[in-house]
Amino acid sequence: MTWQFMGFAVGTFLAFILIRPFVLKYLDKKTNGNNVKTNMDNIIGRTAVVTERIEEDGFGRVKIDGDDWKARTEDGNPAEVGEKLKVVTYESIILTVKKIDNKPKI
Repeated sequence: MTWQFMGFAVGTFLAFILIRPFVLKYLDKKTNGNNVKTNMDNIIGRTAVVTERIEEDGFGRVKIDGDDWKARTEDGNPAEVGEKLKVVTYESIILTVKKIDNKPKI
């Protein structure tokens, strides 16, 4: 009985060590290459609506999917309430946004 238990334990350990790299490499594509985005990384590129005027070279508030964020503009220009902006980056919990170019391309 002891030999059977020891054989089972060693077999399980070896299977885990030999099979795990294969499973991680081929079956779990979302973590392959560390391409998993955090919640903050998912905000970059999203459209935000100004809820509190963003002052010149200052801060204001924007809303993304019902969440309210402190924000500043990329170029330091003011942004008015209701204006749609694109999230460029973030630092801590402060978003940096820029105006969306709504002009049609010719």
